[in-house]
Amino acid sequence: MRVFSLGCPYPHRQIHRTKAQVVITYAKRALDANYNYNTLGNVDPDDLFDEFQADINDITAHILSIGEQDKQALEMHYIDVLYRIVFGLNQIENAGASLDITYRICKRIFKGEGSPKEITKRNPDYQALKIELQKKKMPSNVNAVLRTRREIVQHAKATQHIIHEVAVLDKDITEELILKTHGFLTYKVDCPDSDLNWKQYSGVYRSTSVVAGFSAFPPPAHVPRLISAMVVELNADLARAVEDSSLDPVMLSAKYCHRFVNIHPFVDRNGRTCRLILNAILLKYCGLIVTLGEGEDDRTKYLEIAATGSLNEMSDLDDHDDNMPNQYWKELATFTLSHTAKNARSFLEILKQTD
Repeated sequence: MRVFSLGCPYPHRQIHRTKAQVVITYAKRALDANYNYNTLGNVDPDDLFDEFQADINDITAHILSIGEQDKQALEMHYIDVLYRIVFGLNQIENAGASLDITYRICKRIFKGEGSPKEITKRNPDYQALKIELQKKKMPSNVNAVLRTRREIVQHAKATQHIIHEVAVLDKDITEELILKTHGFLTYKVDCPDSDLNWKQYSGVYRSTSVVAGFSAFPPPAHVPRLISAMVVELNADLARAVEDSSLDPVMLSAKYCHRFVNIHPFVDRNGRTCRLILNAILLKYCGLIVTLGEGEDDRTKYLEIAATGSLNEMSDLDDHDDNMPNQYWKELATFTLSHTAKNARSFLEILKQTD
């Protein structure tokens, strides 16, 4: 049997047979505390959550009964979603390449065919990347082409790593996992905003202060403690939610995506890392992934939501009340819910075609 390179033969069965089945017992509780009712216009998050829950239950039933002949088609669906994640999340950061080039590079990695560490000027990927950079009127020398390719390759490998560990092997999210995932993301990719060589910041917490826009993030001395506390709280939240049948993986994924990026533990690649954490939680607990940032409007909306959440949290620090915690991730949770529900419906339609 050909092994799908996330780490086991056809992981979709394993995912839906284990944690994703918890979705069947979602408790619809305190939705108004978790979502923003203005983000989606006339769409009510309560109604969207109901539709999403029903679709997930149907997806799980289809997955567990799927025949051998349809496994390859399902595998290709997962590859399609994964490369779109790499494309979208790179696009949010104005990195990477076109959808077609991203697909060609990622497909080989996600199918387990491997990818050479370096390529020559004769390689078709090199030529395609060079032409694209020239069309964008960006630097297109050898270093620029190789860097653009590495941003795709390493993002794919980071995605592969965190999903394999969390969703396939059913491991908790840990500090070690976060650091190693960041190490994959940044391998041989020098920091674009400083003179740092990749070896100086890859997979290690920052040792300098960071300001982004109007947001000043925690001092570097506080980062290890804050990440350690975040990881403990994340795994406690998930364990408690599973135990008392109140699991809402969408809200929790958004909450910890927001928490992580506002600790900003690394010199660079914090946004991409936080969105990989978001998707690892979603895949483990509902068998789905969200593709954020594919289109310009979607990218702009995501960045606005993330910036607003950060700014609101920074503005409220002086007035913080532990007895009345503000949920600054509510708008991000609503945005994520809309994307996850859309992906669930599309996935269900694909599964119905295999009946």
